[in-house]
Amino acid sequence: MWLAGLNYKWGSLSRGDRLGLMMSKSLLFLSGLIVFFTCWPMVGFSEVIITELMYNPDSQETGNDRAEWVEIYNTGPATVDISNWKLRDEAVTPSSGFPGGTLIAPDEAVVIVAPNVTVADFQAAWGMGYQIIQSGTPVVVLGNSPSSVVDVLELIDDSAMTVDEVNYDDSGNWPSDPGGPSIYLLPTALSPSANDSSANWSISATGVDGAFNNTTTVIFDGTDTGSPGIVPEPTGLALSSFGMLTLLTFTRHRRRRP
Repeated sequence: MWLAGLNYKWGSLSRGDRLGLMMSKSLLFLSGLIVFFTCWPMVGFSEVIITELMYNPDSQETGNDRAEWVEIYNTGPATVDISNWKLRDEAVTPSSGFPGGTLIAPDEAVVIVAPNVTVADFQAAWGMGYQIIQSGTPVVVLGNSPSSVVDVLELIDDSAMTVDEVNYDDSGNWPSDPGGPSIYLLPTALSPSANDSSANWSISATGVDGAFNNTTTVIFDGTDTGSPGIVPEPTGLALSSFGMLTLLTFTRHRRRRP
């Protein structure tokens, strides 16, 4: 029988055996495709993007701008190992990598803080329930007066490839930060290409898309506004006055890893 091995001649097989062989090969091929597309995301098919920047806090920025922070978010379908990933801008060499074993799950937001701010320091001001990691050194300082030619913030992976970048500005269509609130990516623009557009960013305001004022601590002064670890998402559709479907935004607090 043809199932016994590969030592057969096509011409010697009956019509039924030929049909069975072709079906078997087709099933093996389909099974391979299923395994490939099931496992493919597990080898890093993902999109990790920059979603929020606290670049000009009211809190005192002495000591390597320790009140600043950056939020990144995994829009992809699989957990991504971000060990040894780095932040970089045009002014400094990349920081040393994120700690080994650092993972970001699908729909998870991770907040990156300065190396001289502990996780406990940050939680005391901004709360718990999401992953916080310290950036390495040298510290990537976020400029308070960015422009179109400076402050290009990059997220790079462990092979030095740029995963995402944001050239945030303080003029033009970019939201002008008066000091205190962060700027964040709108929930309808959670993609690497959409976060390149200034029209897709907004200033954090208390009560909008999960934003709140921080708590006063030794480091933070209680007047900064942001939504670290919280990424709102559009989850509803409604009919507009023109009879067309319109996307409505609801806030789902994506807080992970308490």
